[in-house]
This record gives sequence, structure tokens and C-alpha cells, in this order.
Amino acid sequence: MSEAAFTNVPRQVEELLEKCGTTSRRNFLKTSGLLVVSLSASPLVAMAGSQAAAPQAGGPYPDPDFRQLDSWIVIHEDNTATFYVGKTDLGQGTGTAFRQLMSDELDMPFDKTTCIMGVTDLTVDQGGSGGSDAIQVDGWPMRRVAAEARRVLLDMASKRFGVPADQLSISEAVIMVKADPSKKVTYGELIGGYFQTHPAIQKVKLHVEDPNHPAGKPFKEGEDFEDEWYIFRPAPYSRDNLHIILSIDKDSFKPNQERKDGDYAVSWCHEVGKGRVFYTSMGHRRETWRDPRFQESLIGGLKWALRQAEGDSTPSGKPGK
Repeated sequence: MSEAAFTNVPRQVEELLEKCGTTSRRNFLKTSGLLVVSLSASPLVAMAGSQAAAPQAGGPYPDPDFRQLDSWIVIHEDNTATFYVGKTDLGQGTGTAFRQLMSDELDMPFDKTTCIMGVTDLTVDQGGSGGSDAIQVDGWPMRRVAAEARRVLLDMASKRFGVPADQLSISEAVIMVKADPSKKVTYGELIGGYFQTHPAIQKVKLHVEDPNHPAGKPFKEGEDFEDEWYIFRPAPYSRDNLHIILSIDKDSFKPNQERKDGDYAVSWCHEVGKGRVFYTSMGHRRETWRDPRFQESLIGGLKWALRQAEGDSTPSGKPGK
């Protein structure tokens, strides 16, 4: 499945949220101050303690809340970013200027970013578009949200390395410990794993590594499940940092590219600072979305990320099977 801006919750997730009565789509957006949310390609990330959003006006299209950081910026797992701004470029080059402003504040190379402008159901409402006052009047909120995103990422890295934020530096979307530059992490690595490849859709046996986690409870050890299964790069994926919930029994799997350690994780979670990250690579087939086990697992993971359910997030260490 393709990545989606957090303000554009996939229809299947919205239906599941409403079906289980966990929360409405609007409340889900209000209570989750995310930098990114997507399915299969990267984790579902829920940062706690975000500001409550003001009620939005009704209408035929969603109205992304300008108070939410994720309405403006999405950080992808490949260490790139997409900016969402509520203006259009009428030929004066304002799109390039806005993108440059946000790239600079975020400390990310310009060529690692893209900018989506003036899409009614994806970008915030910034009013009309002009040329003469675009940077002076319209650019400042973009700079502020990019700077805030940088601060949040710096705080996440601070928690990861166990050092104060003022002892860290950032260069081209890489955060380093000033006293030891060998200790570094990219914005994308703070998410937890990079996709490498996947074989043809196939049926495998699932290893339920944490049957007590809300995302693991719906599955039984060793039961079959058919989907398209992702294989992750050796780094930054690591059991030393992630709590694995579901994985594939390697003896039942026919990968198109084998990992040397035989470790094929499917779902995991971890905590970064005050935030929670839940990831699942399941969900590539229509039949998967209709499967009650997947539905319950996804809802369980979302509840955990939103702190509506508890579960272990201790790093798993080495694979046990």
C-alpha cells in the first residue's frame, strides 16, 4: 500500500475505527500529533500530548487542521519529506520558495523534499494565493511548523541517545551526538525500518512473538495467513530497538531475497520519547482487510499507539524462531 499523509486516513482504517467504536476519524486526527502515518511502507506513529484541535466546519471535503503538525509535513522512512501548503503557484515561483524555506528550517536537503500545494482535501486552508506578499505573509507559518518538526525530531533523538538536545547537531536530516559523531540517526531511522524487497504473495505460518499485545492477541501461533510480505534492510531494522509482535516462520516462507539471520518481522512497536510507534506490513490484499484477525490486530495496534490499550514494548533481542 502507498504512503498517506496523516490528514488523509485510509478509508479502510476509518471504517475499522468507526466499526469498533474506538474513535471517530476526526477524534483520531485530533488526539494524534503525528509526523507521518502510512500503511505497509512505514509505521503508524502516534505522538502523545498533542494540542486539541478546534472543531472543523462541515463540508464535502475534509478540512485539515492547521494546528496539527502532520497537516503540513510528512517524514518518510527513506529520509525524505513531503510538505503540504494551502497555496498555489501562479507562475511566480512561490512553490519553490516555500519548499526551500521549509527545507532550511527542517535541516533537510532540498532535493530530498517535495511540495504539494492547494489540494482541497489534503492541505490546510490558507486563503487566496498571491505573488507579491506570498513569502512575507504566507511563508511564516510554514517556517514555524518546519522548525517545530525539527524540534520534535531532535527530542526523539535525545531520548534515543540519552543526551540533552543541546548536545546534538543536525546536518542534512541526520542527527549526531556532538561529542561522538559516530552516534547518529537519520530522521527516517527514528521510525524503525526500511523496506528492501518482497516476493510474490504467498501463504506463510505466523509466529506470534507477543500473544499478549493488543496487536498479537487475534492470531494463534503457527496459523496460516496469505499476503505480500516485506523483507527489511539489515539496518536500521534491529530487534535491539524494536518489540516484535508478529513474524514469519522462516521454514514456511519463500523469500526472493534471504536475510542472513532469517528474521522476517511482520508487526512491531516501540516507544520514542513520549511517542509510540506501531507498524504492520500486512494489508496488501482486499481479502486481508476483510479478515477479522487483521482487523482486530490493526485496531489493537492503533489503540496501543493512542494509549487506549497497554502492551509490552521492550526490545525483543535476537529472533527466537
